[in-house]
Amino acid sequence: MSEYKILKGLNVAGKKVLVRVDYNVKFENGYIKDDTRITESIVIDYEKDKTTTDKEGTIKYLIQNKAKIIIMAHLGRPQEELAEGKSSESVKEKNALKPVAKHLEGLIKRLAPEWGIKLDENWEVKSAPNCVGPEAKKFVDGMKNRDIVMLANLRLHKEEEGYKPPFADAFVKSLANLCEIYVFDGFGVAHRAHASTVGVPLYILEQIKKVDEWKDKKVVAGFLMEKELDLWAKARKIGGYKLLGVGGSKLEEKTKAVDKLYKAVGSVFVGGAIYNAIMAGEGIDVGDSLLKEKGSDHDYTQEGKELAKISNLLLAKQAVIAKKSDYSDIKTINIQDGVPKGYMITDIVIDDELKAEIAKAQVIIWFGNIGMSDVKVKGKFPFAKGTEDFKKAINPHAYVIVGGGDSVTASEGLPNRVISTGGGAAIKLYTKGTLDALEALKGNIGYFKEKTK
Repeated sequence: MSEYKILKGLNVAGKKVLVRVDYNVKFENGYIKDDTRITESIVIDYEKDKTTTDKEGTIKYLIQNKAKIIIMAHLGRPQEELAEGKSSESVKEKNALKPVAKHLEGLIKRLAPEWGIKLDENWEVKSAPNCVGPEAKKFVDGMKNRDIVMLANLRLHKEEEGYKPPFADAFVKSLANLCEIYVFDGFGVAHRAHASTVGVPLYILEQIKKVDEWKDKKVVAGFLMEKELDLWAKARKIGGYKLLGVGGSKLEEKTKAVDKLYKAVGSVFVGGAIYNAIMAGEGIDVGDSLLKEKGSDHDYTQEGKELAKISNLLLAKQAVIAKKSDYSDIKTINIQDGVPKGYMITDIVIDDELKAEIAKAQVIIWFGNIGMSDVKVKGKFPFAKGTEDFKKAINPHAYVIVGGGDSVTASEGLPNRVISTGGGAAIKLYTKGTLDALEALKGNIGYFKEKTK
């Protein structure tokens, strides 16, 4: 099997459709901080203030075509918490998908009238207490057309991440038996060879060949997966100068992105916390600038020292600093002079030389804002200029891939902008040209046998 099949055009009416999504969202003060992954699974290129009537998406398609929709997803890293000795009940409660289900429910109730669909007054996204076993089966067996059941967090079961392809275990078989159609639409986890991403599709495809009762089952890619594969394939095909722009506060994610992508692009332009780490790695005093992830004690100076060796790195010579305590006393410094104690780097200055380099790029991969552009001081956003200048410097003809989060808002208005929901998956697809979930959709068992040798 050399190619994968797609959801579009498939008859799903009355069918139980198992959809693997990536709803691993972040919460802040009890609310979902960024719901891009959820909205993109409903309608591609979702815009909150504009109509979504003419846009396609996996969940929209399944609702319109009267499917019985079973959603499986993960949230957080519960197995790590259990390994730390935390109680199973507290871990289960902390990593429950119920808030995500309620958020999804609210979005669909708001959008359904635009699609010409009237849902029952008591319609809701139901949360199953488990993802496998009798509890899950009971919820699925009672479904009607257009019902949605969200299975419990997959990673509450060690078998999800502990799966060894291409072999099927009881966990895989239990998930596979829930459906008539399997849809992979969780691009953000497409690089993971887990039970739900690889095990289930491989098992179904093998059973289709062997068992008569399974011959009508389907394994397909959803709309979001299709979109992501297309946009990253386009980025690979475009010739000319390419640039990676990285900012934001996620040091672990961004240092890995630079480390894996710098050889595949012409230049790497950095801002945000990764800029701080590189400067610290170069021996420059960065004062009280961010060098650690929130909730972690790990200092990223050593990683910054390694990244500083990259030959195609573009670094600002000047930085904007402010008092860490209240973001007051804002001033611009030459970074080589160092940052005074009590101050932190809040933005960088993009000079004409850097702007010219940015403008040269035919493809730009943009992960994270350049400065602390979301920090408000006395009614203004004094640290947004680096991000704004980065955007203004981009050639209007450049193909720009934006990697979610705050940079989605910051990049609005760029003529050739596309939004990606994947971090590690995007990096692997761009550098390697394939993904584990993609090979599973193709039924390529040989790929996994090679990996396990």
